Amino acid sequence: MSLKLTVATESLRFAEPFRISGHCWEAADVVYVTLSETGMIYYLTTAKVLRPDVAKYFDVPNMATAGYTVEADVAGLPSGKYLVGLAYPSNGAILRCPQFAYPVEVEAH
Repeated sequence: MSLKLTVATESLRFAEPFRISGHCWEAADVVYVTLSETGMIYYLTTAKVLRPDVAKYFDVPNMATAGYTVEADVAGLPSGKYLVGLAYPSNGAILRCPQFAYPVEVEAH
């Protein structure tokens, strides 16, 4: 299986397992990377990563704990087109980050 991530005009392929890391502006204790397709959202729980570079860049000390990373086996996903996104809990609901939505194509082999 491979994942093809299309961002703007570039395409990248990811080998198993699926890995992604970055930072989330929201000060959430838990951040999820999501893979969504019509009617279904898969939530991947991330691990926290210290990101002092983000805190320094934005000049916001609390952002030092905004990093996340996840590695997941997505071999069980059906072939198709998904959106990779971010989500986090807030006031009893799961909110999805509208700025983070990248198309991904899953090809089962």
